[in-house]
Amino acid sequence: MKTNARSFIDALYSEKPLLHHGETELSRPIDASETSLSPTQWNAIANRDMCHGIGIDLAEFLFRTVSNGWHTLETGAGLSTLIFVERGAWHVAITPNEEESVRIKRYAAEHNVEISRLTFVPLASENYLPTARYENLDCVLIDGKHAFPWPILDWFFTAPMLRRGGLLILDDIDLWPVKVLADFLASEKPRWTCVQQFDRSICFEKRTESVHDVTWHMQPLLSQEQQRYTIRRITTAIKRRLRSAFSS
Repeated sequence: MKTNARSFIDALYSEKPLLHHGETELSRPIDASETSLSPTQWNAIANRDMCHGIGIDLAEFLFRTVSNGWHTLETGAGLSTLIFVERGAWHVAITPNEEESVRIKRYAAEHNVEISRLTFVPLASENYLPTARYENLDCVLIDGKHAFPWPILDWFFTAPMLRRGGLLILDDIDLWPVKVLADFLASEKPRWTCVQQFDRSICFEKRTESVHDVTWHMQPLLSQEQQRYTIRRITTAIKRRLRSAFSS
């Protein structure tokens, strides 16, 4: 351990460095007419410097869990990036927002956080991950673009890169595209098992070497939904026949 967990986390979350600016998931300017947010919600993020950080409960978990020499990857960047590198991980942060990487590097330099093991990939995850060739990653944090279906795409491409026993963390599970993925993984025994749930995040452990060598009827959630669909279809057909019989 390079620093005391309590002092590092306390400093990070008391300072709340402004590592982000405005809407971080797009590189182009957004007009207010494009958002479904209320004017108040939109004004709270538009053209402002902000700290979009993982919850402190997840931050403390990462500091306790990540070991020196781990190989880790995240989609997105922020406070989590600083925690991974502070723990001595060989870390890859995938973010098309280059201003984020500049601000993170500046904060690290000002606070003596060693970043020689940190690599920023200035590309969108959907463009970079299909060509990436990482193997036996110890931990993947999915916290990049939250619009549908990006969390699922990020999981699909990074899951094979995780070693068996590696950790997959989803942040912002209160957002529907992430919640769908979290619910799916929670049902995916024995391929995944939930290690811990946090206020806004969840951590799974990869339990098998391969998680993609499946068909739909091997996935419990899909099988359950298919059964419900079949029952609804039969019920609808019966009601239609009854209505036809009584009306004739």
